Amino acid sequence: MAPTKAGKRLRRVAEKKGRAQDQYDLANLLYHGWEGLKQDRVAAAAWFRKAAAQEHAGAQGDLGACYVHGEGVEQNLELAVTWLGKAAEQGEVQAMHNLGFL
Repeated sequence: MAPTKAGKRLRRVAEKKGRAQDQYDLANLLYHGWEGLKQDRVAAAAWFRKAAAQEHAGAQGDLGACYVHGEGVEQNLELAVTWLGKAAEQGEVQAMHNLGFL
């Protein structure tokens, strides 16, 4: 399946504008293989990281989860705790749950 117009547009916007929400949205499309984009967990983790660096709580939590499971990155529980902690501090409930589980 070829990438949809929405998938292509979001990739362009995320690359050009550098907004955390766009980067996070693109990461989710790549992580799941939605909108015709090929599932690519490595690229997804890289986009989560870019958005997380801009204090995007959802991206921080998802990047932490990637580190927990070794999806798109090498498994690293220290980094998982760091990123999940940042997201939890911003009130991200799923990150709080994952952090508590660890």
